[in-house]
Amino acid sequence: IASTMALIQLSSNLRSNEKDPEIQPPAWLAAMAATAYHVEYVLSFMFVKMVAPITYSATDAVRRLGIIIAGHFMFGGPAFTPLNIAGILMALGGALG
Repeated sequence: IASTMALIQLSSNLRSNEKDPEIQPPAWLAAMAATAYHVEYVLSFMFVKMVAPITYSATDAVRRLGIIIAGHFMFGGPAFTPLNIAGILMALGGALG
């Protein structure tokens, strides 16, 4: 949770200082992100061994949708267009249907 809060704070700092392109995340945050990515990668391989390929594919689609939506809320950006929302709903319906 602390790393999530740090990412939110960093994203707000980056948005407020967009004129300065030299702003970089702290080394500890980059290390935490790399570690989290590695853990996710290892866990995904463990999950593939436990479930059928189609189950993994469906859960991966839902995970990706969650990342897109969470990233939009965390980092901002333009509002989702009706086409974006339709795509999200179609992908969610296909994964859960």
